[in-house]
Amino acid sequence: MWTQFYDVDGIATRCLEAGDEGAPPLLLLHGHDLIAEIWLANIDVLGENFRVFAPDMLGSGFTGPVEFGDRPAVASRLAHLVKLVDRLGLDRFHVCGASYGALVGTLLALELPDRVDRLVINGSASAFAPDEALVATLKPMHEYSREAIYGGPNLTFWRDRVSHGAFEAATVPEGLLVMLMTVYAQPWIARAWEQSILSMMDLDASGPYRILDRLEDVVTETLVTWGREDRGAPIASAESAVARMPNAELEVFEQCRHMMMFEHPELFNDTVSEFLCR
Repeated sequence: MWTQFYDVDGIATRCLEAGDEGAPPLLLLHGHDLIAEIWLANIDVLGENFRVFAPDMLGSGFTGPVEFGDRPAVASRLAHLVKLVDRLGLDRFHVCGASYGALVGTLLALELPDRVDRLVINGSASAFAPDEALVATLKPMHEYSREAIYGGPNLTFWRDRVSHGAFEAATVPEGLLVMLMTVYAQPWIARAWEQSILSMMDLDASGPYRILDRLEDVVTETLVTWGREDRGAPIASAESAVARMPNAELEVFEQCRHMMMFEHPELFNDTVSEFLCR
């Protein structure tokens, strides 16, 4: 694994990368408050079969600074990712997204249906929850996180915040927590984070970028993975969504909440690789 920065429309864009240049490309997309390091247990293993790119999405990690302004952050992130895959020269590629990253990844598949070969959606209320349920989840998250994020680096906060999404706190990579503390010390990122989460709760603005009413249009062959014990994304929402998608299948992880990529890394890596290598 290595780190590379790319100039994408004037924005320094960080990617964690692995794999041989000629291997099938795989784009890994992190969740809303998080960064590319959620894939620390996956990048090198997946890199045995794929050319892996795990970017910090626009306004997250070290990809910025940015002001989202009045435009929904998801719209800006989608446009930025389209430019990134063009910058990387990826004619065809797979997409694997976690939580909010799965929403963005699905939007990318809808935007570029002839270029996204296969799609993996991992535990995503952002993608599958009804509007009211999504807002009910985001509002307390915003209130809980705002003071700590504006207050600067705090390892205790990030340990509690990320552990809340895991069935066992011990599975959370320490390297992820230290890097989150560093990322949120940047002077611009708290405002970008808040602009983004508020735009998600603005249903009028974010409505065109919701996919719950467009699931029948997601024709890309899709694997949906879900944690049985996910508290923010009930498994019933995944079952209902998969039943509406033309080419989707569901894989449920037991004793798992929201972060299967590091809660059960071996099973996750095997499941995703098998699906993508068919």
